[in-house]
Amino acid sequence: MASWNDYVKTIQKSCGDCDKGCILGRDGTIWTTSQDNVLNISPEEASKFASSINDQQNDTLSSTGVTMCGEKYNFIRKDDRFLFCKKGGQGSLSIQWSEKSIIVAHCKEGGSTGKVNEALHKTMSHLEHCDY
Repeated sequence: MASWNDYVKTIQKSCGDCDKGCILGRDGTIWTTSQDNVLNISPEEASKFASSINDQQNDTLSSTGVTMCGEKYNFIRKDDRFLFCKKGGQGSLSIQWSEKSIIVAHCKEGGSTGKVNEALHKTMSHLEHCDY
């Protein structure tokens, strides 16, 4: 099995516009480990974010946005398993989740979010196929 960081690298290799990413469990645990290409979010941020994703009845993300690595990103759109947030001058976050995992891909400012979303979706499809 590849390491969780390798899945982030796969997204980056598929799309040069993704400069960082991370993978979390739906319980808020951080699966990736600290490296240059990883969004090194705090355990508190991971726990709060996973709780927001899991609480479908209380959609606080649309009003509060998402905080990752101390940066607050503004909510743009969300559907059943995808969330998109942006911060001017800092880039954007594309986030997708399955029953067990959450992948966050950061698109650098001026990059193609469509390409990042496509690479993210391919990686999430693979993880779902492996029951993650």
